[in-house]
Amino acid sequence: MWALSNGRPYVIPEDMKELAGPVLAHRLLLAPDAQMRGSTADGVLRQAMETVAVPQPVGAGSD
Repeated sequence: MWALSNGRPYVIPEDMKELAGPVLAHRLLLAPDAQMRGSTADGVLRQAMETVAVPQPVGAGSD
């Protein structure tokens, strides 16, 4: 629905980055030591979205 409400019939990586926190953060349980270091579920998801490469379709970029 997010992509459609933004005028697209398909999802792009930015959609996933935008929605990861609101959709997934409440499902993460941080280890006590992570909590003691000040980590948050939103922060963990944000870091994952920034560091995990966007998958490319098979054959993309090959001519």
